[in-house]
Amino acid sequence: MFIFYRLVLAHFIADFPFQTNKIFALKIKRKWGVVLHGCIIGFTSLIFLLPFLNHPKTWSLIILLTIAHTFQDKSKVIYNTQFERDNFWTFIFDEFVHLFIIILVAFNLNGLTPNMNLPCWFNSIYTNDKLIIAGIWYLLGTYTTTIAISYIKKTFNKEYRMAPFEMPPFGLKYLGILERIAIITLVWLSGFYYVLILGVVIPSVYLCIKGKLKPLDLQLSTLIAIVIGFLMQLTV
Repeated sequence: MFIFYRLVLAHFIADFPFQTNKIFALKIKRKWGVVLHGCIIGFTSLIFLLPFLNHPKTWSLIILLTIAHTFQDKSKVIYNTQFERDNFWTFIFDEFVHLFIIILVAFNLNGLTPNMNLPCWFNSIYTNDKLIIAGIWYLLGTYTTTIAISYIKKTFNKEYRMAPFEMPPFGLKYLGILERIAIITLVWLSGFYYVLILGVVIPSVYLCIKGKLKPLDLQLSTLIAIVIGFLMQLTV
């Protein structure tokens, strides 16, 4: 699981915060856009496997992972364009396939001896499974959730079903991300900290009253953050 956790964290970093709106648009409009995204996936994966880069097997499998991710994303673009099925289920299926490929790569890299002749501060961070797992949960609860909320609304809410997929404006996007970081942390800490969640959502409640934010967005955002906070309690 050691390599698996680090490849999963690399995947979520490269597939969400590193996949900016501009790169996503290039994936749709330019043939080389999906290749650029695939290279970002591969480069990020190599960084997170830095102690294992002394093994040629690591390089070959990450290259295969990069190629597989690139072809999968290209297939998804073609499918969504031709059949107009870009919804919550295709989003979830796509992520599960990515994770399945990561499992195969991690399984084949299992047993490799890492090169730990790296700075002590790097080793202390890199070998801390709890820190890596926490990073995965925070990424799922922030950037991934932003996209998931848009897909949930488009798939399950009639009001958004016929509308094109769109991300929230910059300000609302990062307000939601900051609120979810706070909620996840408070739930993880548990006890008295649960009460503070009410204070965290005050800005979004105010925006809902002013009509600048949909109540459904606030409800989904808060619910997902609370669930992830409890999952962190169980795993970190």
